[in-house]
Amino acid sequence: MKMRPGTQAQATDVQLAINYLKLARECLRRADSPKALEAVRRALKSTEGAQRHVERRTMECTVCSHAHPADEAGRCERHGKNLPVPQLRSVNEVH
Repeated sequence: MKMRPGTQAQATDVQLAINYLKLARECLRRADSPKALEAVRRALKSTEGAQRHVERRTMECTVCSHAHPADEAGRCERHGKNLPVPQLRSVNEVH
């Protein structure tokens, strides 16, 4: 499945959502509302997963200038495992 490139706006939106969820978590903790607090904790974990996904989508391969998923070491999965970490750069750094 082809991965769509991520944008800085998407990364910013996800970070904003995380910030609001953290604020909600603190407020619910002080309000002693355990069920709502647990729901916000689950939402925060999900949103942090979305953030990791957006980060992967904003990586750009310098071999073909397309966004490809990177492995744990930051190497391009499409063009082989031999690409060093510097071969990938953030889409935002390019433009």
